[in-house]
Amino acid sequence: MSLKTRWRRLALSLFGWGERFDRLEAGLARLQAGLDDLVSRREPEESPLGELRYRDLLSLSLKSSGLRLEGLLFQAERPLAADSRDHREPRGTKADNTRSPRFVFACERMFPGVRLNFLDLGCAGGGLVLDFLLRGHLAAGVEGSDYSRLDQRAEWRLLSDLALFTADAARPFEIALADGTPFLVHVVTAWEFMEHIGEGDLPGLFQNVTRHLREDGRFIGSLSTRPADGDRPESSAGNYHRTVRPYEWWREKFEENGFAILEEHGLRAEDFCRGNGLNPYAADFGKPDRDCRLFVAEKRLNRQ
Repeated sequence: MSLKTRWRRLALSLFGWGERFDRLEAGLARLQAGLDDLVSRREPEESPLGELRYRDLLSLSLKSSGLRLEGLLFQAERPLAADSRDHREPRGTKADNTRSPRFVFACERMFPGVRLNFLDLGCAGGGLVLDFLLRGHLAAGVEGSDYSRLDQRAEWRLLSDLALFTADAARPFEIALADGTPFLVHVVTAWEFMEHIGEGDLPGLFQNVTRHLREDGRFIGSLSTRPADGDRPESSAGNYHRTVRPYEWWREKFEENGFAILEEHGLRAEDFCRGNGLNPYAADFGKPDRDCRLFVAEKRLNRQ
């Protein structure tokens, strides 16, 4: 014990504060240990109780911040992707909840000085939608399975039917503002999603993107060119990845459906919220095997 500490304890004891100081110091130590444990956790949803506490705190913070959710109007021809394995045997939507404030900031740089409209396809837990809302933007997510909605997991407890919706994204759906104005977005994302759509359903998916994307908007996401978890391509009817094709095939498919994948787009690998090896849910799509790729696309009419 240092001389300074001894003099401080002596002074406190003379005024009867020594024992109180010890209790306060012990309490602060416990609080710090609790904070350190919370920060060190990979995800707040490691346990059901941990998730509930986190959602309660988040709900209170949203209310105290004055954030207003401007409920969107949603209609879908098919409310669930009922014939997909992702719905019948939920996996990604059961576990994933991507958060990426850095990606939100990258989109803000792409469209400086405006309030963004954002749409996430295959949104799973809805975390990315929440990140855009927390920055004051207007955002929506569409998920093919109702697992997270029924379980009220992740952000569905806060945002269900306000910003998060279920639908088969390959069948027509429409999102509108409260006054009926079409919800046209600056950015549509599809993270580890495209390969989950059957080849015959891709035109319908692209039509939904076209319907909701502004003329100057960007379609951003990832493309996996391999079966999921080692599933064999020839058994694709049971795979989570229903369309297993090389990158050049995907590029041509984008072209056929009115989109151009950009080589120069201003985003760094670290800006993408999945596929860069930085997110705990996702693999690194930039590895030498190049069997997964990130993309930024625009409507073809914008090409110079």
